[in-house]
Amino acid sequence: MQNDGVKLFVGMPLDTVSKSNTINHARAISAGLKALKLLGVDGVELPVWWGIAENEIMGKYEWTAYLAVVEMVQKLGLKLHVSLCFHASQECKIPLPEWVSRNGEVDPNIYFMDRLGQQYKDCLSLAVDDVPVLDGKTPVDVYKEFCENFKSAFSPFLGSTITGISIGLGPDGELRYPSHHGRVKSNYHGAGEFQCYDKNMLSNLKQHAEKHGNPLWGLGGPHDAPAYDNCPISGGFFMENGGSWETPYGDFFLSWYSNQLISHGDRILSLAASAFKDASITGLKRIRKNLMDENAVADLFMYQRMGAYFFSPEHFSLFAQFVRGLNQPIQSLDDLTVEKGDDIESIPGSSLHMQTA
Repeated sequence: MQNDGVKLFVGMPLDTVSKSNTINHARAISAGLKALKLLGVDGVELPVWWGIAENEIMGKYEWTAYLAVVEMVQKLGLKLHVSLCFHASQECKIPLPEWVSRNGEVDPNIYFMDRLGQQYKDCLSLAVDDVPVLDGKTPVDVYKEFCENFKSAFSPFLGSTITGISIGLGPDGELRYPSHHGRVKSNYHGAGEFQCYDKNMLSNLKQHAEKHGNPLWGLGGPHDAPAYDNCPISGGFFMENGGSWETPYGDFFLSWYSNQLISHGDRILSLAASAFKDASITGLKRIRKNLMDENAVADLFMYQRMGAYFFSPEHFSLFAQFVRGLNQPIQSLDDLTVEKGDDIESIPGSSLHMQTA
């Protein structure tokens, strides 16, 4: 873009780097990046998965394929925003690292758990952040070492090609609980369920209740909360008038539950800010400021993800008009040099979402 305002980035496919640590559809991605460059897009966003880069053994990192992608972006003169993903992806079948899953087999309480004992295995429970459950190390230690190794491996690109970094904070990378992971019995999706039943969350709740002089409040979550597929106001907890959420107990529980989430976000963003404190990048400080302090205007706009639909004739022409509307210079797509075998429409997936970071 030709101004100093919001920068336009396009997300690369979630599975740009495969589970076998190779670039998926490298020719198609290369052609797609060239098309974006000709349109005047500022850059792209690349998901970097914990379950790919540190898959087999704790502390053994494999950055080869990700480095190749960064070099591809650099050669085209695009900027890159990296998203460090400490969660799994059901959409593209990227699990947590194998060595983490082995720890989970020994101690299933490293995962979130609902009141029926169902586990959510796509990220670690926030209650183990500072508990040495990963071969003697805490998840916070492991996340920080991952960030530091990334910084070392990609130092030639930080501040030049890589201009921003985001870090995953929970399910799907978001700062939230996996409240809807249970199997629902109907097409209706209700309020979800509280995820406070792994032993570490229960221990935290018990200590909090005893500190407030009400030990019985620390035995578990609300007994009258709705199930996954129930209407939010079914049961008694979330009733509009006279619901338990309005009682002293409800206030106690919801305050504890939300503060656990906020504290987790603070821990993870703090470790990331510390790991990248000397790097000339944006993202972490701005996000942390937004979450923990006063709001600020977002300076990056991420438009969908590259994929078959994105590069289809019916969508790509609309995207070009969108870019035009941002007063970016448009070059003729006839100028695009496509090597033999390149086909930007062959990139799989049509994940549609918009986000700011």
